[in-house]
Amino acid sequence: MMWLTGRTVTAMNSPIIQQVTIRLLLLVAGLLMQAPAAWSGSSESCDTCHRDSHYLDRYPHIAVTQDDLRDTVHARHYCVDCHYEGFDDYPHDKLRHRANCAECHDQQRQEFHTSSHFKARQQGNLEAPNCTDCHGFHAIRQPAEQFKGANAVEVCAQCHGDESINSRFKLKSGILSGFNSSYHGQMYQLGFEGDRYATCVSCHDNHAVLGKDSPQSTIGKQKIIETCQQCHEEANENFVTYLTHYQPGDGEHPNIDKVFYAMELLLWGVMLVFGLHTFLWFVRTLVARGGVDVSRKRERGTTVRRFRGYHRVMHLVLVVSFLTLALTGLPVKFHDSAMAAWIAQNIIGFEMAALAHRVAGITLVALFFVHIGELAWRLIVYRDWGLLWGPRSLVPNLKDIKDFGHHILYFLFLSKDHPRFDRWTYWEKFDYLAVFWGMVVIGLSGLMLMLPLFATEHLPGWTINVAHIVHSEEALLATAFIFIVHFFNTHLRPTAFPLDDAIFTGHISLDQLQKERPLEYERLKKEGKLDALLVDPLPGWAITLMRLGGFAFVLIGIMLLVLILNNL
Repeated sequence: MMWLTGRTVTAMNSPIIQQVTIRLLLLVAGLLMQAPAAWSGSSESCDTCHRDSHYLDRYPHIAVTQDDLRDTVHARHYCVDCHYEGFDDYPHDKLRHRANCAECHDQQRQEFHTSSHFKARQQGNLEAPNCTDCHGFHAIRQPAEQFKGANAVEVCAQCHGDESINSRFKLKSGILSGFNSSYHGQMYQLGFEGDRYATCVSCHDNHAVLGKDSPQSTIGKQKIIETCQQCHEEANENFVTYLTHYQPGDGEHPNIDKVFYAMELLLWGVMLVFGLHTFLWFVRTLVARGGVDVSRKRERGTTVRRFRGYHRVMHLVLVVSFLTLALTGLPVKFHDSAMAAWIAQNIIGFEMAALAHRVAGITLVALFFVHIGELAWRLIVYRDWGLLWGPRSLVPNLKDIKDFGHHILYFLFLSKDHPRFDRWTYWEKFDYLAVFWGMVVIGLSGLMLMLPLFATEHLPGWTINVAHIVHSEEALLATAFIFIVHFFNTHLRPTAFPLDDAIFTGHISLDQLQKERPLEYERLKKEGKLDALLVDPLPGWAITLMRLGGFAFVLIGIMLLVLILNNL
């Protein structure tokens, strides 16, 4: 210190020089404290601007919160592990500052470079996805978590579910809606998760996504069977031709489209005719106000046995099986409905719904064959030809056509009296024959959907699409018809409201028989068979119990009808 002169020491003692010196020392100390942190990988310096600063108010896009990083696969890394260049200039050099995922994920980079997405970017389409478009920027989860179930579908739907993107880049439209209408897509939309349901990445891979024309594509001819066998071990050449992304009316599959349009015509045709029939009947009955309140007379006086115990048990099994099928099947039909999702998740649950649907379907098929066996026995052994024609037959005849026309005239106030019916009315015969049609159509298509691998051993895969359409549309027709037309004709019409309990108790009042089925009453009386059918009413407790059961069935049907009408 001997080289310091007095003048120098005096200058250094100046207050101004001292303040400048102190500030320079503090600045250097601060830089030295921050530098090791930055070089060692600390994110504290980055947090100064990107997490807690007034800059976020002016530039909210630069915010990176703690939540963005806490639960991610990169939580143990520092910002500069990925952003190791360009961070020392303000504002940052975005090109140099951008992270290069391939530095750590080289295998994924190689796979991605073979994909259609990468080739599109190479051709100048920068809207084609890259790493961050699918994985995100900071909130990157484990692939098994981030691309699990419906999450994977949502990622792909960002582009393939956007019809403007599909149109702009000439991609196939309807991909997402086609998947959503498939079994796997329906389950995801109902809120069910699990590895048993395929997603986009299950079939198309994740990084090496290629079109089906590529030899290396997982959905191409060379590898499609192998891909399907990941889940369906016995997948064959027919099975893999099932159309996963089929959308009715897409014009690419005319034969399947014809089936769809035919089923739509049947559905709306039947509901239009009988829906109008029900409406006209309801209006005519309200205006006439001349109907007998049979619901008040069923417990009074002598009753007539209309159904045997065997038929009542059959009807009970039919009702329980049908309502079970409707309760477990309609939510799948209307998978995109909030009400359907609530029913599926809170009332039945997937495992129980799948089991109950199959058990109810098999039970109904068994009941159908029991009934066919009974009819065959009575025809062959007892020669009961009255099952095929005559007043006891459920086979439509010329009188039914006349009764239908007469009834329409009555509804339109062109006839003062309604038709005089015998044991079976024309609408009851239609209901009965509709069961035969429905059992064959719904039963066979249901078996194909339940056993697709077995079915495709003999049939092409696109027949599964046909089975899905037929099963879905015919089941909708059956449930809509039962809950609207059958419920009104049997229970809700003013002369029977609130419930016609004949099929539950087996009895009807003698007055009801005279008023509603005068030809049967006159025929039984003329043949001397009426007295043999007269029985005492059931105990009051039994009637009440049976009616409560009937009301429960009707209420379940009305609830499901709301689901149907809410989604038409």
